[in-house]
Amino acid sequence: MVDQVPPWLASQRADLGQEEIPGPANNPRIIAKARLPGVKFPNVDGIVAYGNEYTSDDKQAWCGAETGGSLAEVGIMPPFRKGHDTESYLWADSFITWGAACDMRVGAVCTFGGHVGMVDEIIDADTFWCIGGNQGSPNGGAVTRSKRSRSSVRAFRWPDDASLQQAGLIEWSLAAASGAVTTTTRPLIKAGSTGGFVTELQKILGLGPTGIFDASTDTAVRSFQAVHGLEVDGEVGPLTWAALLGTSVTIAGDVPHAAEYHDQWQRMVVAPDHVATVDTLARKLLANKARYKAAVMGTTVPWWFIAPIHERESSCNFSANIHNGQPLGQVTTLEPKGRGPFSSFEASVADWIRLKALDKIANWPVERVAYQDELNNGMGYRNKGVPSAYLWSFSNIYTGGKYVADHVWSAVAVDKQCGTMPLLKKIMELDASVVLAAPENKPVTDPTAAPAPATDIVPAQPTIDLNQIVGTIEQHSEKVRVPLEFAVALFNRMHPDKPLAGTVPTPTVAPAPAPTPATPTLQRPSVQLGALGLLGTLVMQVMGVIDPPSIPILNMVGSTVGTLLPILTGGTAAVGATGAFSGLASIASKILGALIKNPK
Repeated sequence: MVDQVPPWLASQRADLGQEEIPGPANNPRIIAKARLPGVKFPNVDGIVAYGNEYTSDDKQAWCGAETGGSLAEVGIMPPFRKGHDTESYLWADSFITWGAACDMRVGAVCTFGGHVGMVDEIIDADTFWCIGGNQGSPNGGAVTRSKRSRSSVRAFRWPDDASLQQAGLIEWSLAAASGAVTTTTRPLIKAGSTGGFVTELQKILGLGPTGIFDASTDTAVRSFQAVHGLEVDGEVGPLTWAALLGTSVTIAGDVPHAAEYHDQWQRMVVAPDHVATVDTLARKLLANKARYKAAVMGTTVPWWFIAPIHERESSCNFSANIHNGQPLGQVTTLEPKGRGPFSSFEASVADWIRLKALDKIANWPVERVAYQDELNNGMGYRNKGVPSAYLWSFSNIYTGGKYVADHVWSAVAVDKQCGTMPLLKKIMELDASVVLAAPENKPVTDPTAAPAPATDIVPAQPTIDLNQIVGTIEQHSEKVRVPLEFAVALFNRMHPDKPLAGTVPTPTVAPAPAPTPATPTLQRPSVQLGALGLLGTLVMQVMGVIDPPSIPILNMVGSTVGTLLPILTGGTAAVGATGAFSGLASIASKILGALIKNPK
C-alpha cells in the first residue's frame, strides 16, 4: 500500500520550514516559488512580468506565491489574469473561484479571506491542518502548519480536469479522487505514524490514545485484521478503516498487486482436462443467477463476484453459509469463527458482505475482484510464493501447493476444486451482461435529468419461487388432465406473435383501460403480485391442484375449456392492466410443459 498525496501538496510540503530572512536579505526559495508560474508558463501573456514585479522582497505577503508556485511546479496553472491583480495568484482571494469546488480533502486549496494554503491533514469532520506560506514564525513568516476550522474557510478548490489533463495528472481529477481522503475517509497510517488519526485508531481498538503508532498499536491492528479476514500487514488503509468504522468509509483508489492480477487474468487459460468441468460449474451458477442477484440487491457487490465464491466454499449449496460452507443453522467453528446461525443463505451473504466491508467498494474491475477473492481466503499462498489455488485452480496459473486445513500447508498437495477466476471468465463467456468494472445493483441516474415525480413508497415484495410452483404442477400431472386445447390457447395468449398453427383461436380480450398518471395504483408491485396470485389460484383450483374454498360456484366448476378460458381471458386482462403481463411469458412457458404432459 502506498500513501499517496496530490503532487502539488508534495511540493508545498517540501518547503515546510522555509522562512523569511531577517533584514534586507531574501530567501531565494520564496522568490523562486513566486516566479515559478512564469517559468512554467512563459507563453502566457504578462505572467513573467507579474511574477518579477512582486518578488523583490520576501517580507511582503507571499502565501499566494507559495500556493501558486506549488501548483505551477507540477504543471498546473494558478489563477492569473493580466492587469487584474485581484484575479491573479499573488492575491490570496484569487483562489476563491479558481479551479473546481470540492469538499474538505487532503490537497485541496483553501482560502480564508486574505490568506490561502492547502489542506495537509484532516483532524476530524470540522478541523484540519493547513500548510501555507507566510504563516507565523519568529522571523515573521514561514511555511508552517496551522490548525484551522472548516467554518473559517471561504472556499475549498481543486484543479479542474483541463488543467490536470494538461499537466498529465488526470488521475487526480475530482471524479477519480472521489475516494481520496475526505471528511468520510481516512489516510493510510502505519508504524511510525503520528497525529489525530492514530489517536482515533487507538480509541477504536481500546488502546491508550497516545497519538503514536507504536508496537502495541501495530500488534492490535494485526490482530484486528486477522479476525476480520483482512490482509495482515499492520497498515491501516481503506479496507481496514472500513472494517473499523463500518459504513463511514468509501473504498477507492489503487488495488494492491493490481499489475500481477491483470497479467494473470490476461494469461489465464483453463487446463484442458478441466474445460468440461468449468463449463458445467459455470452453467450451474448461471442457473442460480436470480438468487445471487437477490442476495446482493441494494449493495455495490456484483452477483458474479459472490457466485464463484459460493461454489468454492460450499459447492453451490444454499443450505450452507457463504463464509466457509458450514450449515446455515449453526454458529461457525471454522474461519471466520462465531458467525451465525443464519435463517437463510441471503442472511449469511448480508453478514459476510458487512464483515468483509465489500459494500464499501464502488467499482469492480478484474484486479479488484481478484484481490477481494484472495483476501477472502487469506494471503497465505502469497506468503509461500505460490499463486492462490482459491483463485487460479484448474488453470495454467496454478500448478500445485495447497493449504489442506486452516493454517496447514502442503507443498505437494494439488487443489481439486475450481478456482474463482476460471469460473468468472466462463460466466462472462456465457452471459454477455456480465461486465467487469461497475456494479449493477444500484441504478445509475443522469445528474442532468429532471427529478422523478414523488410516488408512494412501495415496500419490497416477497420472492416467488417459480421452480416450486412448476414442481407442484408436475407432481399433480395425473390429476390435472388439462385438455390440449386449453394448453394451446394459453400458449397463444402468452405468445400472440407466434401462435401454434391449427389450434383453437385465442379469445379476444378487451384491453383494460390504462391507468392515468394521476392513478398509478395498478402499476404498484403489490397490485401486480395480487393479480398474478388471483389468476394462478383460480387456474390451479379449477385444475384440482389445490382445493377451492367452500364457495358453491367454485365447487361446481369443472376442468373444461369452456370454464378455464373465461378465467384465463379475464384474469390475464386484469394482470395485463397492471403492466406486469409481459414479464409472465417465461413463467407460462415453464408451466405449459407440465400442463400438456397428459392431454385428453
